[in-house]
Amino acid sequence: MKRARLTFLTIASAGLLMACTSDQDEAQQELNELGNTAESADEPGQNEDSAQNEPDDDEPTEANEPNGEANNGATEPTNEENDNAETSADNDPASEATIYNPENADEERTAAQAKEENYMDAGTFTGGEITDGKSIGYIDHGIHETYERLVIDIFDGAYGELTGPSATPAYFEATLEAYPARIVYTISGIRGLPEELPTFPREESASQAAYETSRTDDEPSDTMFRNVTSIPLFDDATIMLAAYLNEPALFEVFEVHDSAAIVTDVTSLGETTFAPVHSVRSASVSQEEDLQSLEQISVELMEVDANHVRTLHSADDTFFVEEGYYESAEAAQQRITELNNSGIETEFFVEERAMTDIPQNLR
Repeated sequence: MKRARLTFLTIASAGLLMACTSDQDEAQQELNELGNTAESADEPGQNEDSAQNEPDDDEPTEANEPNGEANNGATEPTNEENDNAETSADNDPASEATIYNPENADEERTAAQAKEENYMDAGTFTGGEITDGKSIGYIDHGIHETYERLVIDIFDGAYGELTGPSATPAYFEATLEAYPARIVYTISGIRGLPEELPTFPREESASQAAYETSRTDDEPSDTMFRNVTSIPLFDDATIMLAAYLNEPALFEVFEVHDSAAIVTDVTSLGETTFAPVHSVRSASVSQEEDLQSLEQISVELMEVDANHVRTLHSADDTFFVEEGYYESAEAAQQRITELNNSGIETEFFVEERAMTDIPQNLR
């Protein structure tokens, strides 16, 4: 905002009427007096300075100019604007991304015998009864308006010699994990699995249309469940299944009796952004190779107090053992050094991985 400046200019004009006078000196004196008056008016002086310091009633003074505007028209940000800019940066989802680490990761709940809207963002559901001689019959998938459902049917008998649906499910534990997002089922007393485990492409259906309507445009268009696969476990009476997810989710598990089933419902966490982790992991092994080497690695890690050891699937239908994951590559590399110093000869890698990334086939 330019300041109003008051400039006083006095233009002296003299009209000399010289009518029949012979006194030249008197006329000259009058001209000189008029000239001095004009020069005095043109010189900057105290009156002009005073005018500069007096604000015009119609213009704001510099002290009152909004947003601290300078005389050249440029705008300087105020402290409030700077604070707002910092707050805006703090609210940027990318700057707020943190590792997914829910407080109830160790929580354990008993599965109900009907749906209760009892969702968790981590933890374990347990249920069923300790028994033997059962098999996984079918694994079904359904899309509902606000959730997706996975149903694991439990049958009596070994696979290929099934005698019909079981009255009660076998004992199970269902745990929601992260990096990658998956639900791991450990089911005891199981002697058989279906020959093929399912994947879940989108299928056109009325229930799907209702489900898609309930989701936002920013959410993925595929199902929340990606696929179900078995985890190598060298126990002839216990099996492990992993249901991989396409996005982070809340989950609820309940059991059905008479025609026994383990039912899992998942619903979206909403628009969330999580920071990637740095996994300390072994090389990948294919199913045609010695899968028992994975068990040996797991045993060695647990002997040195590694508390988060697990077997994961990687690309190209391979498997590997993960010791744990860390916030930074430096922390992960330091952990590898500690493992090597403990006498473990396994070659470990550091892999950066987001929440739903498929781990790489590292060799």
